[in-house]
Amino acid sequence: MHLTAYDIIYRAIILIGALTGFLYWSRLSAAFRLLALFLLYTFISESAALYMAFTRNFNYSVFKVYLLVQIAFWGGVYFFLLTNKTAKKLTLALSAALWVISCIYIFSLPEKKMPIIMIDVESVLLIFFSISYFYFLIRNPVEDNILKLPGFWLSSSVLIYNCGSFIYIASFNFLANTGITKITLNNVHNALNIFHYGVLLYAMLLQVKRRQYAKCP
Repeated sequence: MHLTAYDIIYRAIILIGALTGFLYWSRLSAAFRLLALFLLYTFISESAALYMAFTRNFNYSVFKVYLLVQIAFWGGVYFFLLTNKTAKKLTLALSAALWVISCIYIFSLPEKKMPIIMIDVESVLLIFFSISYFYFLIRNPVEDNILKLPGFWLSSSVLIYNCGSFIYIASFNFLANTGITKITLNNVHNALNIFHYGVLLYAMLLQVKRRQYAKCP
């Protein structure tokens, strides 16, 4: 195994997003402060996973812990992003329920087995959260041009990434058996990763720019 351009670019985008958040911390809303913390944790986890892959040839434990932390962070992000009180309560309840179920499932797995089912379930939950945000955004518009809203870009990234991730994981074995190489499938997923964190970085920069001039969501 060797370090690739993807490994460097992917982690660089995540780190830049995290550093941008911390550098302009006072300009961030609560949701984007959590996002900055999550990006920093993601960078540390991805770096640790890469190191373990080089030294131990597997990194399952890092991703298992990451899954649990990710559920908590995204639940918090959408708790602050959504303005409807019922939606906030539902977000916390669903996130807490998935976190508990994931804990039980993950710790029952062998060390060298990925929690594939829970990753897919989490993707479905995040798809639901992002669609909920768009629904309330349509019901209660806060900006004439939604392309200026950081939350729009954040949720667009979450929606597209998790739809792609769900399809990738659910159909990986089937597609691999149709003649599509695993390298090709992994390249598609790698591109999806860069897209996801690239758009999150854009959303972070947009949030910093907006809050520089006015207090806005």
